[in-house]
Amino acid sequence: MMLVTIDTLRADRLGCGGSPEARTPNLDALAARGVAFREAITSVPVTLPAIGTILTGESPVRHGLRDNGWFTLDSGIPTLAECFHAAGWGTEAVVASAVLAADRGLARGFDRWDDDFSPPYEVFAPEYREFRDEMARDRRRANTVTDLAIARVAAPTKKKRFFFVHYFDPHMHLDPPPPFARAHPSRPYDGEVSFVDHEIGRLLRELPDPSRTLVVVVADHGESMGEHGEPQHGFLLYDSTLHVPWIAAGPGVPRHRLRVDPVGLVDVAPTVASALGLASIGSGRRLDWSHPDPDPPGHYSETLRPLVSYGWSPLFSFRQEGWKVVAGGDRTELYDLSADPGERSPTRDSDRERRLLAALAECRAGDLPPEEIRARARADERAQSQELLESLGYTGNSGSTPARPHPADALQSWNRTQETRVFLHRADVELAQGHFDLAIAWADSGLARGESADLWFLRGEAARRAGRVQVARNAFERALRLEPGHSFTIDALRILNSPDELPTFPDED
Repeated sequence: MMLVTIDTLRADRLGCGGSPEARTPNLDALAARGVAFREAITSVPVTLPAIGTILTGESPVRHGLRDNGWFTLDSGIPTLAECFHAAGWGTEAVVASAVLAADRGLARGFDRWDDDFSPPYEVFAPEYREFRDEMARDRRRANTVTDLAIARVAAPTKKKRFFFVHYFDPHMHLDPPPPFARAHPSRPYDGEVSFVDHEIGRLLRELPDPSRTLVVVVADHGESMGEHGEPQHGFLLYDSTLHVPWIAAGPGVPRHRLRVDPVGLVDVAPTVASALGLASIGSGRRLDWSHPDPDPPGHYSETLRPLVSYGWSPLFSFRQEGWKVVAGGDRTELYDLSADPGERSPTRDSDRERRLLAALAECRAGDLPPEEIRARARADERAQSQELLESLGYTGNSGSTPARPHPADALQSWNRTQETRVFLHRADVELAQGHFDLAIAWADSGLARGESADLWFLRGEAARRAGRVQVARNAFERALRLEPGHSFTIDALRILNSPDELPTFPDED
């Protein structure tokens, strides 16, 4: 059995997903010899928790993975690999993103979990050359993933085997290899989709017995591409990031079947386990490949990334019978998806909204309050930050939770700060090389384009190392006003206020 996940793949970018411009012959051919689900929905538009749902059949409320980093799979939640392992199968995985490192808990049940990220990492577009080393530490190209997976598929064994193969392309940064870039001029996202399709085709051709291998391909989430003001994913809960492709083919799967009934990624693990005679797993449905569920349930989605990683309000959604409610922060939005699939104009229907919100609350029954989830995730950082900041007089503890901005509002400022990323990188490089004046100059150039706690930290750190203590202190204070829990700044202030502080030199403004 082979489970393939593709990071950040929109459902509408495949030929079998309805795109007339798509160049995805391998995935389209797989769909033609099996089942394609046109209405598959992710539980969360963030990689670690979404893959957690795929591998456990549980929503993030149950499996405990609520954002990248910070969280580890709840130890009491069984994984699909553990089901295969208990049935005597060999279990192997190749993953393409460092957010899926083995210490996050998803490697449980796998005999081999390949998450070794080592250079080189091939970069094609000139604008990404500055980030080559950074990218090499946290991702793999699709061709590297395929090479590694083929090597494992070809290894002799007497066991039946379960392979989990994760592709990171077409995630930001978008940099398709030249042949695919040329095939999609000015559309690098589509170029990377074609690149991944090519590599999946190469992998499937190497299966030793394809006619007897169940193949399931699914995306963890989509990509907003600027829709609703969201440049990427994980911040909002519109269908540009929640609607994903799901394709299955192989023994027991009917051919040429297009399914338009709503399904969720929470259904993947239970359906695979049922199809292969394994022990039941998860709270999702065990789908019949051939027949739609006559009474499909609603689907819950969430994103706590805005809260945990950025300090904004979290968002929650529930959809059923063509209607969807999104709640969080200071607003609730109701959409009639059949009349407004792009979710452009919230509608008013108080009775329907109330019913959907009640169903949403039921999905979250037993969950911790979001503020407590954030506090637990960042407990060590929060305790250290509070203690140091209070001792320095930079913050007070009122005992109340501050009002958190809605992600749609906060993104306007966040988008502006992304324009400073190249300056952040250059300041970091110059700082590492001991060029403190150049580091400050690069930080200042970035700050002229938008406020950033990271840039203020780098400016302060360069000044600190140059012995300009007051300049450093001023910069660190600016960083903390923007982001009170900025951990690098907290550590730098601790050094700045230690007994062995560097000798001071004349300060400058």
